[in-house]
Amino acid sequence: MMQKTSLKNSILRIFRLKNREKQIAKRINILKILYFTSVDVSGDDAPAVHVRGTCRALNEKGHKVALLHRLPVPNAHFYPSWLYNIRTARWPRFRGGWMMFQIIASIKLIIMSKMLRPDFIYVRSPTGRILRCALKIARSRVVWEINGLEGINSHATRQTMRICDLALVDSDGMRNEFSSTFPEFDEKIKRHLTFVTDPKCFYPIRKLDATKDLGLSEDTIKVIHVSSFQPWHDFDTMVSAFEGLCDITGPIQFFFIGDGPERANVIRRAREAGLVGAEFPGRIRNSDLHKYINCADVCVDIFSSDRLLGKNLGAYKIYEYMACARPVITAVSDNFSPPDWARDFLYLIKPSSPAELRSALLNVLANSEDWNFKAKEAMLYVQKNQTWSKATDTTLHHLYELMKK
Repeated sequence: MMQKTSLKNSILRIFRLKNREKQIAKRINILKILYFTSVDVSGDDAPAVHVRGTCRALNEKGHKVALLHRLPVPNAHFYPSWLYNIRTARWPRFRGGWMMFQIIASIKLIIMSKMLRPDFIYVRSPTGRILRCALKIARSRVVWEINGLEGINSHATRQTMRICDLALVDSDGMRNEFSSTFPEFDEKIKRHLTFVTDPKCFYPIRKLDATKDLGLSEDTIKVIHVSSFQPWHDFDTMVSAFEGLCDITGPIQFFFIGDGPERANVIRRAREAGLVGAEFPGRIRNSDLHKYINCADVCVDIFSSDRLLGKNLGAYKIYEYMACARPVITAVSDNFSPPDWARDFLYLIKPSSPAELRSALLNVLANSEDWNFKAKEAMLYVQKNQTWSKATDTTLHHLYELMKK
């Protein structure tokens, strides 16, 4: 009897030890991340969506994320429940405001790092001398997310590459550029997934229902373009391609949705061209934006040739259009080899070519049944492969690899 009891206790002890080992292993895999960005995370632009999507996905995987971000308005509040901790730093809009932001942010960065003792400080911001000093004082592993090739040859970029432990870029083209510019830091430079979407915000609904909800005409063809109206959005190509289309297709509306520095110029350009059916509804909340996308017969996203360097298929809106199961036309550079999914699901054209864009629009509208089927396949692909959860899986893989060193 005693032998049976002893054997039972031994087995229970083994199970307890194994369970404790699992708990310890699980605890070890939970990371504390201090995310610092010069982006105003409460906004609706692409950088704000990117930061929120990343932080929320990390939180959903059980990691603790503290956020230090820019606050443009003194009394603005943004305290989502999925953040472990949050602090803000003002960036005054006057000469010398960037320097003041650096000073305030650096002080808070040091305080937060000493209080929270993060495994990583994740930086999505330009880094001046003051911020670089703060990162050294913080004494945590530094991950620098690089967005774009602007300033690649600058002294600040080289110094930041020197102090960071990992540099994340969003495309193979960018990785090649940075590796050739900084061969001594080649091992630090890794590619991660950034151009994704949130299927909870962007999902398909019936086109007729979306049209009725928005109070739009059911009798017109609708072409949708959503952007922040930046100089690299090739509006000249779009307006030139759209001119006179109504004579071929019948009643058609072109929705240029969003706001930004080029909006007034685009409105003027459309008026000068006599573009019939051009609509400029301004900035729209995501809760209504996905309805506009769902009422589209075709969605268009065109970058200028210069912007496409390292940014082919690099617009969030492409994946939001795909998530809503709408046909998409987008431009890629001549020397870019598109992945199979892009060839299968997107209508790819050359940049700065109104004739190609016009031809693509007519093709999609003439073969709407085929392109709507492709759009549904594209939606399934995005739901499986292009989500914030998938993006953070790639990032976490790089972080865990760094921890092994």
